[in-house]
Amino acid sequence: NYVNPEVEVHPSYFGGFHDLSLESPCGRYVAAIKLKGPLIDQREVDIAILELKTNIWSIISTSSAFSWQMGVKLHWTDDMTLCFLDIVDDEQVTVLYHLETKTRLVKPYPVVHCHKNLAVSYDFGRVERFMPGYGCGASESSMNIELSIYNIISNSKWTLSMDTLLRRFPIQETDKVEHFFHHSLFSKDGQYLFFLHRYVDKSSRRYSRMFIVRTSDKEIKLIRSFNEMVSHITWISERELIAYARDANGLDGYYILDVIDDNIVARLFDDFVSDGHPTHIGNGYFISDTYPDRMRNQYLKIIS
Repeated sequence: NYVNPEVEVHPSYFGGFHDLSLESPCGRYVAAIKLKGPLIDQREVDIAILELKTNIWSIISTSSAFSWQMGVKLHWTDDMTLCFLDIVDDEQVTVLYHLETKTRLVKPYPVVHCHKNLAVSYDFGRVERFMPGYGCGASESSMNIELSIYNIISNSKWTLSMDTLLRRFPIQETDKVEHFFHHSLFSKDGQYLFFLHRYVDKSSRRYSRMFIVRTSDKEIKLIRSFNEMVSHITWISERELIAYARDANGLDGYYILDVIDDNIVARLFDDFVSDGHPTHIGNGYFISDTYPDRMRNQYLKIIS
């Protein structure tokens, strides 16, 4: 009811990573980052809101946690609350901004993704060390390699250390291997969470393993349908996600995975031959760009 077909294009506004929706759950607003200068030079950015009914932008806050790959992890936790990263006193924090009250609630840890009262967090500094551009302003990482799920209301926390993960799900290569947690996202109903365990061997080759956490009891499952490489992922239903990955036979491509059964239910080789950034748009559809081909051309595709 709030869609305005005459919304103008604003080239200085953009979103962030492909897996976080910038449209509010109620459909009234779109959030965005507003650049203050050339993309490559950005450190501080504005946080902006577009009210779709009036087509009016409002600057509501700022953030100093901008990175050119991830933005500031801007997304909605409910109809009126935005979540994004910031830097306060040289520490990476999370801001929960409420549109109606215009208040900022600051949490002393970096949130990757929120679902209602649940938030997942890991060390962005360690990510930046191995994947420059993905750190969102984080400082040097600590040696405590952990992934945590917080309740942002009660401030309770469940933590999974990398040591615990490796004891339960060991890898063959152990000589001079560096580990970190990466991409993590709650399912649409919040019952599940995926995360990537990434590690770099002594020859600087990077590997990825996908894990699923059931949020009710924190049961952890290794996804064995994928092998060595998992790239870009997003949920398309309460139990299914789409991922660009390598299957057990060594074939790279887009797969639809049932996380409960650890079963590949569809392969999309006819539609995609390149990695990209999938975004679920509802009603059985998702869109994705493609990486540049040999002629440096990129494409935007819609798939059902």
